[in-house]
Amino acid sequence: MRWEEPDCMREGVEFRVTDSMVERFAELTGDRSSLHTNQAFAERSAYRRKVVHGMLPVTFITALSPNLPGEPRWSVVKLSARFLKPSFVNDRLSLSVTIPTSEAPSDVKEVEFAFKNLESGAIVTTGRATFSSQRMAGEEAAPVLGGRQTGGSCLVNDKLSEQAIQFEQIKKGQGASFQFQVTVASLESFLDLIAEGLASHGSRSAPTSNAAHETNVMAACLVSTFAGMCLPGKYATLMECSVAFARPIRLNKTYTLTGTVQHVSRATSVLSETLLIQDSDNEMGVCATGKVSVKVNEPATVGPSMDWLRQHEFDLRLKNQVVLITGGSRGIGETTAKLFALYGAKVVVNYRQSQQDAERVVEQITSAGGEAIAVQADVTDRGQVRQMMTAIQARYETVHILVNNAVADAYPIPFMELTWDHLQRDLDVTLKGAFNCCQEVLPLMQRNGGGKIINLSSVFTDNPPPLQTKYVVSKSALTGLTRSLAVEFAPHHIQVNLVQASIVETDLSKHVPKIFLSGMKHDTPMKRHASTGDVAKAVVFLASALSSFTTGQRILVTGGNPPFL
Repeated sequence: MRWEEPDCMREGVEFRVTDSMVERFAELTGDRSSLHTNQAFAERSAYRRKVVHGMLPVTFITALSPNLPGEPRWSVVKLSARFLKPSFVNDRLSLSVTIPTSEAPSDVKEVEFAFKNLESGAIVTTGRATFSSQRMAGEEAAPVLGGRQTGGSCLVNDKLSEQAIQFEQIKKGQGASFQFQVTVASLESFLDLIAEGLASHGSRSAPTSNAAHETNVMAACLVSTFAGMCLPGKYATLMECSVAFARPIRLNKTYTLTGTVQHVSRATSVLSETLLIQDSDNEMGVCATGKVSVKVNEPATVGPSMDWLRQHEFDLRLKNQVVLITGGSRGIGETTAKLFALYGAKVVVNYRQSQQDAERVVEQITSAGGEAIAVQADVTDRGQVRQMMTAIQARYETVHILVNNAVADAYPIPFMELTWDHLQRDLDVTLKGAFNCCQEVLPLMQRNGGGKIINLSSVFTDNPPPLQTKYVVSKSALTGLTRSLAVEFAPHHIQVNLVQASIVETDLSKHVPKIFLSGMKHDTPMKRHASTGDVAKAVVFLASALSSFTTGQRILVTGGNPPFL
């Protein structure tokens, strides 16, 4: 189609890229790069499917030559393209060309072109082409097409082996070359490719007097072959290219295309290469020069081997880790202490008043072959916390994991009967206790090169029950402490996370009427309350190597109850 503006005329064609066209182009150019021809490889690339050769749509510039002003002997002498987005099989594309309409006669026309995806409206390729109506030195008469042709249709003389050069292996000055030849058979294959794409809009008749137009474009297409097969090979994505012809590419003459790396951008993984096309017997010297810009993609990510996983990820990395659990003499703290010991950790059971319970927990751990000690400290008292840390370091030298589990109580008090002293007591144990322990432990963890802090909270902070203001406020404050420390200490490889459980039947919940507990159990999707073991397993998960990239987060142990993430 044609339309005009004051200073230019526009030409355009539409075509569809088929799978057989991709195969024709690969056969014609010898570019069987895996990105274009290997579905399994392409699926593991950034594009997730086979990409159409960038130069394939550009070949349709030849479909416009009969519509250029003047005699039908215009030939391409310069061609450049920028590949903005990939095209895929079955994409419908439009080619639009802007042709200047200067009144002054000229034997050279420089046009701008653009390819648009007709489905998405995106511009996928832009470029410039310079056409000349002058007979170039060495230009020959147009061949007679049709009938039985001898010789193969591939331009490249020898079958190329696809290289797989990674970016780190490429250096300035590195080069490669191959020989090619345009035959009548390859010219007919080229025209068949164009005709297939245009089939839905009427096929194009074979030219009889303008072979130089097609042969130059065919040679320009070999930049795709050089990048996709030679340097770098299968990891290449063509970004830009330009080719300028000093002489036309002649039929049945052997040429050598040589490419050399001129620049390597470490920041963008892009290569700049220069191209040179010479006739192989040096009769005509340099026939064309060019440049190409190539993105070198990363190889597909390969999953770790079983041996690597066994060596690096199978171990939970809890053996011989020193774990301090505040409020560890009973309930969730007791179960958590015992579970850590089963995984080989050295456990410090902190208690405030329940010495007998703490020593019972230690005795059960050591009787089972584990290692544990009980250390008294009121976590609200900074001096006692420091004394506890002194005792721990005397025995184990450091602390790797801190579990802030200590809590005052959860006894319900109506808000209007609540005093600030009641609220302060909860804040002192839950928030100040965690604060004191964190400030004492964090320097040790920094010296260790990392550590884990797990704070115990409750879903009541998201769904407060009646009469629990003091409990909810103190646990909500603990959430803020968790998030703040997670951000500040992440650069030190110290992870701080939160476990939030629904109601657990321990001493802390004995004030809740049985009928109310029964109703809560019935309303829970899993039809039971959380056990101390459920909560302990979540704590151990966050302390283990299984959560090595998790910080500032919360693990909900609710049996299906809200809140939902």
